[in-house]
Amino acid sequence: MSDHNTFWVPGNIVKLKEPYRPEELMRSTLAIVEHLYDPELWKGFTYGIIAEVYGHSRHGIDHVSLFLYEPVLHLIYTDEAHSGIPTYVDFSTDECVPYKDSRVLGYDPITVREGGES
Repeated sequence: MSDHNTFWVPGNIVKLKEPYRPEELMRSTLAIVEHLYDPELWKGFTYGIIAEVYGHSRHGIDHVSLFLYEPVLHLIYTDEAHSGIPTYVDFSTDECVPYKDSRVLGYDPITVREGGES
């Protein structure tokens, strides 16, 4: 695991301290998988991949945008239009803990240059 201060870069994986369980998702997506899993037991999304790091609070806590996923049900948090396009949710770094460092797993985070080229 990398040093905590250098961990917060795009591509790294975090575990949420508290599962993220949006109510609008409970009314829609889980209705689809209801026959596979009891929605009353589903705690919510528990992991995220860092999409971006942006700013920090006056207390020095960074803010990150995460692509959320749930490994048990193989769910990825997508846009509200349910087009299947993953979308991110904003968190502060004190709401999650480092889980996997993408540099240690053998792939480098992609840096996108201005104009969208990598």
